[in-house]
Amino acid sequence: EKLSTRKIKKPLYFKYLDRVGDYVNDSLLFVFLGYGSIQFGFAYFYVGIAAALFFLFSKAININPAWYTAEQEQRDILGVANNVHIRSDKSFVKQLLFDVLRVEHLCSAVFIGIFANVPHYVLVLYAAVYFLEFLRKLVSQAIRLIRMDKAYQEALDASEKK
Repeated sequence: EKLSTRKIKKPLYFKYLDRVGDYVNDSLLFVFLGYGSIQFGFAYFYVGIAAALFFLFSKAININPAWYTAEQEQRDILGVANNVHIRSDKSFVKQLLFDVLRVEHLCSAVFIGIFANVPHYVLVLYAAVYFLEFLRKLVSQAIRLIRMDKAYQEALDASEKK
């Protein structure tokens, strides 16, 4: 950034690397936490892998406007993407849950669980949370896309009747 004449707060490439790093670090955290929890039972290693996979799956299914070619579809998909996010309605309870469960936050549930020496319970919690988040996103996006398809079809049918 010092070599550039651009005065932007954070260059796009570094924002991209930050996001990729979060995904890699968070998923590996659960794998290694599972490995470290083998002392509580070998099954927790698999729970750690499951938590990592559900975390990655919930990120992988995020709808992306770049997947669509028509400009109108991209705008509509961007609206869907913005409305599917867990904090899209600015609810205090959702924000609190998000902050407590966010791995990167200092006083998150994962930090407290490790500090309290109950990493195996934390793994089960996060595996369940990420599984439910994966399902929530999948269903929420599907419902919104089906409604959008229906609206597109109704508009097409109305224009054909004219």
